[in-house]
Amino acid sequence: MFAENNRISWSQMHCQCLLAALGMGLIWGIPEFTGREGAVGILIGGILLVLWSGILRRQMTVFRDPIRYLGKVPAWLIAGIWESYLVLTGGWLVGKVGHLAGEYLVSGVPETLLSLIFVLAALGGSHHVQARGRLAQISWGVAAWLGGILLLLAAVQNSPSLEMVWGDQHLETTGFDWKRSVKSIGKYVAYGSGIGLMTWLTVQVRDSKEKRKKEGLAPAIGQLSLWFLTGAVLLTVNFGTDATTMNTCPILEVMAGVELPGGFLRRVDLIFLSILLFSLVFLLGSIFFYSSYVADRIHISIGRLPSAILCFLLGTTAQEQWNWSRQYPKMLSRVYLPVCLMMTVCAAWARRKSYGKR
Repeated sequence: MFAENNRISWSQMHCQCLLAALGMGLIWGIPEFTGREGAVGILIGGILLVLWSGILRRQMTVFRDPIRYLGKVPAWLIAGIWESYLVLTGGWLVGKVGHLAGEYLVSGVPETLLSLIFVLAALGGSHHVQARGRLAQISWGVAAWLGGILLLLAAVQNSPSLEMVWGDQHLETTGFDWKRSVKSIGKYVAYGSGIGLMTWLTVQVRDSKEKRKKEGLAPAIGQLSLWFLTGAVLLTVNFGTDATTMNTCPILEVMAGVELPGGFLRRVDLIFLSILLFSLVFLLGSIFFYSSYVADRIHISIGRLPSAILCFLLGTTAQEQWNWSRQYPKMLSRVYLPVCLMMTVCAAWARRKSYGKR
């Protein structure tokens, strides 16, 4: 059992989810959700994630103490699946950020060195439950206001193009691809699984003072879906459905054309990139934190350093040799999504069985 001072509030949990997912989603996620099919994928996928999170909310006790509810071997298996997901995600993220920083921030510096700096910055964050919650709560307010204003400026300055793409004349001449829309729904649910829905729920969260009030991750998922939908619409306005094939970062290309009133600051894209990079550092720090925290659930103390080393090696050496990062999105959809659904069923069965014994 946890002491009361090792718990965080639902507000802090929401801010952690929002801050961790924002950068990764806006930089690499939304290019796959352009067009009306992508918008439908985000909306329906978001609803499915909300429903899934409601189911998982009822199983938090199982995730926090898997040995008690599932037994030693199944608990170790679940922890191993979580650890593999976290390490693969961290390795993919390290490689991507190293390339991103070399392209947009400091050219001529080896990507391996940039990846190392990224890992060290993430390790430097707090590893305490409450401290991470407070950091996210403070940081998210700043990131949301500043990032939201910049996205609003981008939308206003692209309003003529917005009318052309989403106007009635364009909608009449283009058909709706239901197959692509269904694939988008599946991708959005797959991207939102894992750390977005399951690993977060291993943390002890304070219950609401109102007994009838049911807290959960639904508000955070809804906010993220609105952020991603806004970004996907902006990409559609500027690049159509070709954003996925671009070698550059589409959302930063959009922000590069934004001009602040008065013209006193021209590189708006660097401000926006700074917000997203902070989000990515927080996400990688969360991966290190939860890799240690999940191990603690099965009474193993490993710390954050082993996962940091593995993520760095996967993001630099292994990525160059095996080029496994190209298969990472497929692994989410074809491997981890079905496994996470099976884990949800097993946790529900274990919880129901435990109530039957009482």
